[in-house]
Amino acid sequence: MTARFTTLQKVILLLLAAMTVIFALLTAVSRSRPGVSFEGALLRSTQEGEAAVYTGRVHGDPTTITVRPEGGGTEVVLAVEGRLRQRGLVEWPEGTIAGSSGLPYRRVQVSRNGIVIFRGGYNPAGGSARFCGEDGSWEPLVSVRAYAQHDPWSGYTFDAPDILHFALEPEPAVRGSWEVWGLGLLLAVLCGLQTAFPLAFFYLRHALAVEDPEPTEFYLFMQRAGSVVAAAAVFGLYLYGLTLQTPL
Repeated sequence: MTARFTTLQKVILLLLAAMTVIFALLTAVSRSRPGVSFEGALLRSTQEGEAAVYTGRVHGDPTTITVRPEGGGTEVVLAVEGRLRQRGLVEWPEGTIAGSSGLPYRRVQVSRNGIVIFRGGYNPAGGSARFCGEDGSWEPLVSVRAYAQHDPWSGYTFDAPDILHFALEPEPAVRGSWEVWGLGLLLAVLCGLQTAFPLAFFYLRHALAVEDPEPTEFYLFMQRAGSVVAAAAVFGLYLYGLTLQTPL
């Protein structure tokens, strides 16, 4: 006997199949376009002569970060169209600093608009302690943002961690996670089985304890509502995976 699906069942099953295919394609396309993470956005990279140029929309505004050699150091210029322009400069004074971990750190100095904002040491092999202060102590170098309401660029400063991030050839990142898509697929399969065979779990649960069990109208209503909620959760999980930034 061929199962006859209701209109709601058909709609949910078609939506689950369509979402799975569409988000797989979107994830594949998104992951084929690597960029560099900045302020929650993904900037695309191009090369213009000696300069590396990163462009995109950050907080809704066209933003460009240009990185080029400057003397013996590196110039990093942040430009937000019509809003902001700040110039960072990374220089490498001679000598090293003995870090508290025992590693030698190369001296580095970071300036913003001509004012020194960091002096210390850098060692790429330092892991989470790649930077140290002039006394050799660990320097976390974490940017702390205090965004003004409705205006994230108000009072914004291009901090030393961001300047160094771009000056030291930032690692590429992509938007979209196959792992999260896989979790969405698993949930979609479970939701599809629940939708296509709404009474299967009911009979499996009660058939051995009750003779000829029959579901109530309330049970059937809750099963249909559960399928709708599960389909919405699948969509949300797929969407979250598509927007997630992951390093290459």
